[in-house]
Amino acid sequence: MKKQITCLLVFLAGFSIQGFSQPTFTISPSSGCSPVCAGFQDQTPNVLTWLWDFGDASAPSNLQSPMHCYTIPATYTVTLIETLASGTTTSSGVVTVFPNPVAAFTFTLNGNNNVSFLDLSTGGIASWLWNFGDAGTSQQQFPSHTYSSSGNETVCLFVVDANGCFDTACQTIMVTGMNEFNSNVGWNIFPNPSNGNISIQFFSPLQNPEMLRVENMLGELILQKEISTDQIIDLSQGPSGIYFVRIGNSPAKKLVIE
Repeated sequence: MKKQITCLLVFLAGFSIQGFSQPTFTISPSSGCSPVCAGFQDQTPNVLTWLWDFGDASAPSNLQSPMHCYTIPATYTVTLIETLASGTTTSSGVVTVFPNPVAAFTFTLNGNNNVSFLDLSTGGIASWLWNFGDAGTSQQQFPSHTYSSSGNETVCLFVVDANGCFDTACQTIMVTGMNEFNSNVGWNIFPNPSNGNISIQFFSPLQNPEMLRVENMLGELILQKEISTDQIIDLSQGPSGIYFVRIGNSPAKKLVIE
């Protein structure tokens, strides 16, 4: 009888170890800026089959240690169902995908080769780094910079948010001296909001031609032309949104196209 009891205990001990085996897996990386390609490493011994649900409505995987990429910012619950000799077990983990910020800026030509920059970036920006194209830099959000000479310069803005996600925007600006533009130009645009067909009207006749510039929210140049009288311009072929219109070195005016 003692021998039978000993054998029974050994059998039950073996069953207990197998039946209560807990599935575990690691995720690397478990968070990051979009896109995040996460690797899942199963660490459970003696598994017969795997079924991974990545939490984003994509097709499941039956690999032991798959990889999956996420592009839409969100928090995803990853579920693993494992089949062992004793039955099935389930465990879960989390992958967090942070959105990327969007870098954007516009600028104002102040004359005498001085330019003021206006940050338009979105996404909880924590730091800014400006490269003015002539070896000059700044970490201010709204810097100004004086160039040693007139000409075209490529200015880049590098932004980082609180999660360490980043973006860069660059555009080429035409640096000019004060005598190249009339700093007292008075003008208006209408209608605003508009369907894309807008009129530009000066308060008084221009003494010299001025440069008209239209930029989108990202600071990208949409239209540039020299004008000397009232103008009607057509922006109806572009997407709706917010634009910035500037003439000469006068402050930019916001234009809404519906």
